[in-house]
Amino acid sequence: MLDKILREYADCNFDFRTLACPKDSLSHLFNEWVSYYKLKWAIARVIQPDSILEIGVRYGYSAFAFKDASPHASYVGIDANLPEYGGELGAIEWAKKKLPPADTTIYEVDSQSLSSFPGGHYDLIHVDGQQDGDGFYADMVKALKQANYILVDGALWTDENALSSISFLKDYKDSIEWSLNLSGYAGELLIKVKQTDFSHVQVDSSNDIVDLYESDYYLTDCGGFQEFKNSGGKELLDPRLGSLFLLADIKPGQNVIDAGCGRGELTYAAAQTGAIVTGIDYSQSAIDIAAGVLKDEIQQQKVTLKQADITTCELGNNVDKIVAADLVEHLMPDELDKMYQRFSSCLSNNGEFIVHTFPNLWFYQYGHARKRRKVRKAGGFISPEPRTHYERLMHINEQSPRVLKNQLEKHFKYVLVWFASPSDILGSLNRKFTPSDCIYARDLYAIASNNPIDIEVVKGRLKQTVLSAEQRESIALKVDYHESIVNCCDKLTAIVEVSNHSTEKVMSHADKGVFLSYHWLRNGEMYFFEGERTAISAIPSGVAKKVKMAIPTPNEPGEYALQIAMVQEQVAWFEGHNETVSVVVGELT
Repeated sequence: MLDKILREYADCNFDFRTLACPKDSLSHLFNEWVSYYKLKWAIARVIQPDSILEIGVRYGYSAFAFKDASPHASYVGIDANLPEYGGELGAIEWAKKKLPPADTTIYEVDSQSLSSFPGGHYDLIHVDGQQDGDGFYADMVKALKQANYILVDGALWTDENALSSISFLKDYKDSIEWSLNLSGYAGELLIKVKQTDFSHVQVDSSNDIVDLYESDYYLTDCGGFQEFKNSGGKELLDPRLGSLFLLADIKPGQNVIDAGCGRGELTYAAAQTGAIVTGIDYSQSAIDIAAGVLKDEIQQQKVTLKQADITTCELGNNVDKIVAADLVEHLMPDELDKMYQRFSSCLSNNGEFIVHTFPNLWFYQYGHARKRRKVRKAGGFISPEPRTHYERLMHINEQSPRVLKNQLEKHFKYVLVWFASPSDILGSLNRKFTPSDCIYARDLYAIASNNPIDIEVVKGRLKQTVLSAEQRESIALKVDYHESIVNCCDKLTAIVEVSNHSTEKVMSHADKGVFLSYHWLRNGEMYFFEGERTAISAIPSGVAKKVKMAIPTPNEPGEYALQIAMVQEQVAWFEGHNETVSVVVGELT
């Protein structure tokens, strides 16, 4: 494509000056602009669009180039007819006069006032870059939904334009087939839009986008996918899932539903407690992944997996706990009403419905906007779009705290909703939040029940008790595997079994959390004390779990002793019975 454009450009004889307005206030720049409009001509010559939309017509010089290169194309122009952002009052009258009236329509309107462009879909949409970065970005987003090709004019015109263009390419890379940057007079950015992009789909219910929930989403984007790769789904290393599991406080023998079970990590963790667990997801890809994680548990009849619509499938009776990890933002309000009503009716007398949702909509609506204003005031630029590709497509009903609480209260007698973040899961349960705290809190949690909810009990589920010296002595470590010969500045892998014989649970994702760590010793002396922390998911009293550690090696060769240890942050190291292994560190190769 680039070679074709450059060849056409080299052979091009088009000169916009033959059609230019002699009264143009920028006529002194005409000679500089000849190559600028020749490049637009060459691009249109190669693409051969049948339909063109231009945002920012001015005197029509780009339109003249496009129509000369592709005479059969219909043309629609949008211009605010204002002197700001490179425009000139009355300039569009010249464009109307010189363009053929039979297949030309020009709208006098500010493109920023439009939710979409008139005329439906176009082969080529030309976006004028002579506006502020936000307006520039907004026009590109609209063009993405209505074009086969987008030609971004002035992509490098200013620092703000360049940052806006780069942000757009990053934010919407999954909707773009390819892009070409032609660094000319103002920078031309040519984008080929993917025509299979789901952003064009009108969503009336979650079933309209069920095809998006494929294995690529669960394994490369869905929250916690990196932790899933590390543990194979057998550890709740993602703080979001770990905190939800702690909130559920699942007991042996309880009847548990994992609603929207996804990859199955929560289902697995619940089954390990001795509960009877049903994982439900309407994505067959999710069920297939979860089935791999839960193969042994399914064979032992500890777990049932169902590929079904959570709003209509059979749930049974006397359910003790229903857990929904990032499900509610994927369902429309009427679907949530159906689901909440069914959940309320199937819970046991003391049953609970536990919810986590991201984002807290106020975080995206107000917190992100405030952050952008601060950065812009300092002369920087942050993308107006905080969402990922899949969030834009799948988050069809992001929740604010008021909406979440009000809808739950229609179906449950008691509802507790609070703000939190991965680093502060107690959040507003633990202290009064200011308005700023509320808009910067990323996550929302909720517990709904038909029986009173004891807030102190809920807080206790999320807290790590400060362990006494005696309790620390009751937690044993055993290194099942480690590499005894490694290179400098490398990482060795150790599999550590943590046996919790104390009377308290231990976990990393809480205030004063407990972590695995290490010390390096050389010739009997401490060589390196403060090892990197490895998070552990909650280990209840009387339970043993294996944890994989990746441990950086010293940067000098030699013989070392590696001590695997535990530490409770801001409290103490568990130094009573560290597990020590010998390691030879060789020269860097």
